[in-house]
Amino acid sequence: MTDRYLANWLGALEAPKDPPFKRDSTFEGESGRLVRLLIMSALLTAAVEGVDLGINWEQLKKGLEISPLVLKPVAVLGLTAVLYGFFARLFRIKISFAQVFFCFSFVVLPWAPIIAALILVGKFPGVIIIFIVAWWGLLVWILWSIARSISIVSGARMLKVMSSLVLLILLMIYPVMKFHG
Repeated sequence: MTDRYLANWLGALEAPKDPPFKRDSTFEGESGRLVRLLIMSALLTAAVEGVDLGINWEQLKKGLEISPLVLKPVAVLGLTAVLYGFFARLFRIKISFAQVFFCFSFVVLPWAPIIAALILVGKFPGVIIIFIVAWWGLLVWILWSIARSISIVSGARMLKVMSSLVLLILLMIYPVMKFHG
């Protein structure tokens, strides 16, 4: 069972491909793959953060169904997907909210443990340049992967999708910067 979970996670780190990304995909039947990806990402993130994982898989699956470790990322992904769904309509990108949610989830979730590890490494003195380069490189890769997945599913041009994503990010960052600046 762990092999399938790990294979799903490793496969999701690559550029968006079929399955699950294909033109006009409704992601029907892909919720199992998403749950496996969520579980593996949560496990690996917890391991990176030093959480003891001494429980069995069945207990873990039951516990993760209501765990904040799972609910928070799903809630953030869901909210971001809904916001992007509106931006997609403004840019005349034909994609449903469900399709956007699956695109964001399949692309972002597998990177959670790597982001956690990168943040942990960034706390060590003397690695700030490596941290900054890796951080920005990772963010660009994730943004490109999200745009690519939406482009595949919607059939929209990559430039149009990337423009809509960048606008969303800028509009999300602006209030934060204004509040803290």
